[in-house]
Amino acid sequence: PLLLYADNIVTRPDLKTGLKTLLSGLSKLSQRQAAQAPVVALVLAAALAHADSAVQERAAKSLATLLQAKKPVLTAGVQAATHATIQDQAELLAAPARLVLAPWLVAPTALDRPRVRYAPAARFVPDISASTAIVPVADWHELLFLTGEVLRYDVPAAFERWLDGLLRLHGQLPAGYAEQLRPYL
Repeated sequence: PLLLYADNIVTRPDLKTGLKTLLSGLSKLSQRQAAQAPVVALVLAAALAHADSAVQERAAKSLATLLQAKKPVLTAGVQAATHATIQDQAELLAAPARLVLAPWLVAPTALDRPRVRYAPAARFVPDISASTAIVPVADWHELLFLTGEVLRYDVPAAFERWLDGLLRLHGQLPAGYAEQLRPYL
């Protein structure tokens, strides 16, 4: 049951030193009690997603020890899940962890990616109408008001309108416009 709690802890970005100690302890546990190795491997694989490179490296070293064991301690299913997790995390791994896990990292080949050639859709007519058009910003005061809306609410259309207004009205901005924006920021 404690290993289930460890699984929730390994992804917390605020814990670093304690996590390295926990991962070292889990590595020793898997060496002493081989029956726990499959669960430990899954926890170590989850720790690869941690933002700290030292935590990633500790998890990678422990995983490498499990994967290179002379007497296999992982079932085929757990080993496949561990390999899949390593592949999923490959782009996010720091250099030390990547170096440790290099034997299990597979470089994507061009054959893995299907080649899709772009072909324009026949008789495609974009929907450009009054209902889809962005109403231009009239003046600086409207842009200033829209700044507050954009920062307060996550509305992509308002942000697009604000950006369009900022670019169009750039030459007409009043002197000291940055000071007028300060209360909104």
